Amino acid sequence: MWTLDGGKYVASGFVNAVYSAAHTPDKNAIAVVNRVRPQSVRNWFGPILKYALFPSEEHVWTLNESTSVVLPHNIRYVLIVENDEEIPPELAAASVQIDLLCSVPKAPGSAVEVKPVSFGTFCELVTAARETHFLPETVWKKLDTFVETIGTSERFAIGNKSILQLERFTSVLLECGADESEALIAMLTGKVVARLKTLNLYKHDGGDKKVFDMLQKLFAEENLTRVRKALAKTG
Repeated sequence: MWTLDGGKYVASGFVNAVYSAAHTPDKNAIAVVNRVRPQSVRNWFGPILKYALFPSEEHVWTLNESTSVVLPHNIRYVLIVENDEEIPPELAAASVQIDLLCSVPKAPGSAVEVKPVSFGTFCELVTAARETHFLPETVWKKLDTFVETIGTSERFAIGNKSILQLERFTSVLLECGADESEALIAMLTGKVVARLKTLNLYKHDGGDKKVFDMLQKLFAEENLTRVRKALAKTG
């Protein structure tokens, strides 16, 4: 939250991004935080995690005794995890996970013209995508069946907030040219797998294989190679 500058503590770039977004509600904003340790994320990002899980409620972020800000809707938080630590349940429930491999380009690319989109227009585009592109009902029924199967042995659920998030996520992917299979796999690897890794079943020996086998029975017609790799335990 604070950075030492010339012997004085000043607001960090992250704080400035959130504060700026709150005061320019029609603009889209992104705050990127590097070297995040998952096990301490609940301490530092508690209000933001609560906001992600319950966005219809007002969440106030207190910076100090004299300054606070209501978390705005027009900002996305990109948290870059620094290692393979276990993702805590709160973060798994509140976020979409992606694996990203970056490399330096061999030659500079051509300049890209940036076309700003207002926050209102962005929301309209997402709404339009949801109305015209969506995964078939059979996919969601299979996901419900999977959740019910897990629920027979331990406490597990994918709440309405997460389902709405997945609907928007997959609709936008389909709008951008992905086919139904690609959208389904992205949904499983980006959201569902992170939740499955918090299960007691998964943490037992061979738990990753048992969980994958359950998924494979329901989605037998899909190539779940990426899902299997995402579920595989490391170390």
